Amino acid sequence: MTCAIVSTSTLELGIDVGDLDRVTQIDAPRSVASFFQRLGRTGRRPGTTRNCLFLAIQRHEVAWTAALLLLWSRRFVEPVTAPPEPRHTWLNSCWLYACRRTGSDRGFGSKDGTGCRRSIAAQNRS
Repeated sequence: MTCAIVSTSTLELGIDVGDLDRVTQIDAPRSVASFFQRLGRTGRRPGTTRNCLFLAIQRHEVAWTAALLLLWSRRFVEPVTAPPEPRHTWLNSCWLYACRRTGSDRGFGSKDGTGCRRSIAAQNRS
């Protein structure tokens, strides 16, 4: 039986999707760190290896992929820089915690189900 997961950048978010046999990447990721995160989803079972297939849609993506693999083979990974004041992340976590505590995924007093989303979007704009 063949099973596939189709996603955008979900494989970078730390969501546990289990052990994958292969990641098929359309064009190259824009960073070595992103490639490393996606590749790390494969080869977790004993006796298996990491497995990533690149499908280049445009000609220049072949060169980008080759450069990415060269940097990766030299153990280069871009430095991670945290945002200076990630208040929106803290607010999002607090709001979702409050929604869970009240048993509501729709927000406080929201009839259309967008209470939590509206508040978070407003915070992100400020």
